[in-house]
Amino acid sequence: MGLDGTALGPAAIAALAAAGLGFALRSARLVARGVRLARPLDLIRAIRLLALALVAALGALSVASGAIGFAVVGALILAEELYETAVVAAVIRLGETRT
Repeated sequence: MGLDGTALGPAAIAALAAAGLGFALRSARLVARGVRLARPLDLIRAIRLLALALVAALGALSVASGAIGFAVVGALILAEELYETAVVAAVIRLGETRT
């Protein structure tokens, strides 16, 4: 049983859509700052926030459609992106401490 048939469905969709929009806007700001100031960690944070925006959108789509598959895809994307960005961030930090 999903949230699509309950009164919480529209509220969950609105909350996930608002979170996704907020993540996307913050990501755009970080990209601009990272490119302007040549800060690679800001770009990594921007990519992570963009992945969170995508996952929030997939969560909203999952609630709206009642299909669990969108939530599963979102969870897989989130897991892969968090792993990848953590590894890249660790490599960049290691390089910054040695210079």
